[in-house]
Amino acid sequence: MLAFFTAVLGLFPAIFLTSLQVILLIILGWLVLNRRQISWSMVKVQLNWTHLALGQFFLFFLVNSIVFTALPGTPDHYRSVAIESWVVSLLALLLLALFLAYQEPTRLKAALIGWLPVGLCITFAIATVIFISGLQGPRIHIATPNPLVPPLWFLILTLCSFTWFAEMSRAHKALRVALFIMAGLMALYAGARLVMLAWLFSGLLLGAYLIAISPPRHRTKALLWGGLILVAGISVMWLADRLAGALLSHRLGMLFDLEVSREELRTRFPRLVLWDASLAVISEQMPWGAGNINERILIQNEIGWTRWLRAHQSYLSYLIAGGPLALISGVILQLPVLYFLRRNVFRDKFPAFIGLGAVLALNCLTDSILQSAVAVQAYMVILLLYQRAR
Repeated sequence: MLAFFTAVLGLFPAIFLTSLQVILLIILGWLVLNRRQISWSMVKVQLNWTHLALGQFFLFFLVNSIVFTALPGTPDHYRSVAIESWVVSLLALLLLALFLAYQEPTRLKAALIGWLPVGLCITFAIATVIFISGLQGPRIHIATPNPLVPPLWFLILTLCSFTWFAEMSRAHKALRVALFIMAGLMALYAGARLVMLAWLFSGLLLGAYLIAISPPRHRTKALLWGGLILVAGISVMWLADRLAGALLSHRLGMLFDLEVSREELRTRFPRLVLWDASLAVISEQMPWGAGNINERILIQNEIGWTRWLRAHQSYLSYLIAGGPLALISGVILQLPVLYFLRRNVFRDKFPAFIGLGAVLALNCLTDSILQSAVAVQAYMVILLLYQRAR
């Protein structure tokens, strides 16, 4: 059961909400089958800061969705969908906490080591077929809302899969290295330049970590192997990009072309326009914000575009949704990843911090990822699994 659970989690970058729905069904099925031995007192024993951090965020945005009505131009169903999403998130937190309280940490660890990569490999195979076939054009999104979802979550889950690296067999270690190269290719398949930069940054952090945990007599060898793997990975992606028309190279080049005017920059990078508009909205709506459901229409009215976009920066989105209180709630949501930096777990679980902490925080600076209830639910599942397993 845990094997299937973790394998399905590895499919999240491909099938998004569907994988979380399957995981919820697994949890419900287990709870029904084991209902006679379940006691809520077990949850009280297991209740910790992470559960409170997640719960306060879900509750805050549930209240936010109830208090703020839809402004003219915002579809009426947005409010009911938001309320439903945050209620389901709270319920899922309770059920997941109860489920994990009864799972043996060592068995959970074995399932994550053995079966999460299986789901990731299936995801990569699906992505490769779609990319080569050209079914979704030069930037694939598989069965997710946009092209940034598959490479970002594939990278996060791949980094988390390096947890307990020192204890793994050679085959599992080699598979992790292969998965990391796959994560770079996933960014290429989606033309996701910012995810590619996150891949490079996380690769440096991961490489430094793996060298640090190597026995002193093997560190020079580990450094050489790390350098060779990084060069090989970049070479494979460069070749694949060239064969596919060099879309990612072109998009990355735009980031470093500084000899352009401000207006040209704003044309090339719509985020700059969105951030200016978001700051204007925030100043108008202080101190309480205007409601999570109204973010898109307020930005649209400020810019005059017909495109239906968020702020493309999670912390700006929080301020639009509920002012400083929403921002504080969002920051609290991300604080539990600091658990992976604790002295007694750092050696084993630092890769989970790179994925759920560093990479996710970097993405929050360029995308409104944590305004999506589905993304927060995925963060919750991964976070609680890796905290529980040991």
